[in-house]
Amino acid sequence: MESPELRAKVWCRVDREVSAVLSPTANASPGIPASKKYTTALVEVLLARLRELSTDLEQFAAHDTGRHSSQGSAGPTVTAADLRLWLRHSPELQRRLGLVETASLD
Repeated sequence: MESPELRAKVWCRVDREVSAVLSPTANASPGIPASKKYTTALVEVLLARLRELSTDLEQFAAHDTGRHSSQGSAGPTVTAADLRLWLRHSPELQRRLGLVETASLD
C-alpha cells in the first residue's frame, strides 16, 4: 500500500492536471469544473495501475535473472515468454497475436 504522503502528492498533481485540461484557456468552451470526487476516482485508477506496473516490473526482474542476450549485449533478450508475461491480463490479445491457444489463461 502506498504512503499517505505519496497519495497526497499524486492527488495534488492529478488535480492540477485536470484543472489545466478543463480550464477555459485549454479549449474554446467555458471552463468545466471537476469535482473532488472525480479527481479522487482518477487518483484511485492511477494508483491501481501503478501498483500493477510495479508488480510487473518485479516479475520481469525475477524472470530475467541470469539471462543475457546471445548477441553479447548487456541486456536480456526479449522472448515470446516475456511478451506472454507482459500480456497476462489480456488473454484476448495473446490469442490474437498467436501466443496462446484459444483455451483460457489462468
